[in-house]
Amino acid sequence: MAKKKSSSTRYKTGSINGIKTQNSSSKKARIAAKRKKQEDEFYSYVKMLCGLLFILVMVFVVNAIFRANVKPEMIYYDEPEESEVIEIVSSSTNQEQPERVNLNLLGDLVVSIKLGEKYVEPGYNATSDLKGDITEFVKVEGEIDNKKVGTYKLTYILDYRGISPKLTRLVNVVDGETSGEKPSVEPSPSTKPSTKPSSKPSSKPSSVPSDSPKPSTNPSPSTKPSASPSVSPSVNPSPSPSTKPEVGNITLTLNGNSIVYVSEGSTYKELGAKAIDNKGKDLSDKITISGSVNTNKAGTYRITYSINNYNGEILTVTRNVVVQNMGITLTVDTREVTNKAVTITISANVDDFSNIVLPSGERVEEKVYNYKVTKNGTYEFVVYNKNGEYRKASMVIDNIDKEKPKGSCKITHVGNGSQVTVTATDNVKVSHYVYSGTRYDSNVIDFERRIETGFTINVLVYDTAGNYMTCNCKAS
Repeated sequence: MAKKKSSSTRYKTGSINGIKTQNSSSKKARIAAKRKKQEDEFYSYVKMLCGLLFILVMVFVVNAIFRANVKPEMIYYDEPEESEVIEIVSSSTNQEQPERVNLNLLGDLVVSIKLGEKYVEPGYNATSDLKGDITEFVKVEGEIDNKKVGTYKLTYILDYRGISPKLTRLVNVVDGETSGEKPSVEPSPSTKPSTKPSSKPSSKPSSVPSDSPKPSTNPSPSTKPSASPSVSPSVNPSPSPSTKPEVGNITLTLNGNSIVYVSEGSTYKELGAKAIDNKGKDLSDKITISGSVNTNKAGTYRITYSINNYNGEILTVTRNVVVQNMGITLTVDTREVTNKAVTITISANVDDFSNIVLPSGERVEEKVYNYKVTKNGTYEFVVYNKNGEYRKASMVIDNIDKEKPKGSCKITHVGNGSQVTVTATDNVKVSHYVYSGTRYDSNVIDFERRIETGFTINVLVYDTAGNYMTCNCKAS
């Protein structure tokens, strides 16, 4: 019986072990499946990232190829100023001689050259009616690449006495035969036939009319046309002839700006005008100038320049001269002697106000400005308008005193009392004395009691500016 019991026990144990083995194998299979799934997901994620990276690389390559094949666009600047002259008039309050400064560009303001052609500077100059030639103060900014089509800007700057007027010139670099040159003034003849031809026209009419046709004394057309066409114009010319023929025309232009600013009380210098016909002949001496300028009265004055054109017309150009009031007022907050800062107030009465240059060199844009000074001296202010004109004004400050008085004192005994005598001097003036909070206008202070030997009396000595010193008096 014991043997059977033992056999039954082994059977149960073996059954349990068999279940354990089966469960362990199933768990490993699940773990392996889970791990494989994770690996598959990881590789899918990596493939997606690689795909996105490839797309980005291709986009970058395509963009680089496109940008390399795109031609740069030509840069165009605004047209330069029509005026070739900048005029600056300077004057000061001490009746110094006014100075007129001109900056002038020679040649055309817009120049064109072919690709690869070397740019030749037409030139420039600057003059002063007091100093003469000041071209050395002109500097040119800008570069021209004649190997690249485009529009380039040259800036001419006159840096003279703190004023920097500017002029510009544009240089076009063009490709091929198109150089941007000005077209010929010679007109192209019209190929359009007359709407009312002669009843018997020439068998071989000329296609090129004469530049200077002379009308026939006999307006009746010939009934027998010549084998060679007549140069006489048709009695019934084209219904749309040129109203302003180029042949013999005159060009009238101003010297300088069309608007000129001068200060009230200064001198206006006439710049004149220039007249050139299409043959290059200078006719400036034929120009008539009308109008006047009163520089003693602020206002706008018109100057007219006229000349008769070859076709009977009267050509005119005008210039406006603006006389500006440039008044300056300087005031100070006190003229009394003081040891504190003094405030100078400058007021600019300028029509076209720009800024004020302070004695420190600082520029301010207020028309009224308070400027504080802490020591005596002469302080100069310069007021500018927007045209570069300026006027100076100065003020002398001599009421600032920061020097203390100097002095000594002594004590004398009078009867049962004592007397303190102060002897003091000052660079301006001694004002008063103070002892124990009491003011004394006299330098002698009486005491009813006798000051004991070794006792010290302290007296403050003040000057008119408010400076003071302490005078120590020791009784002996």
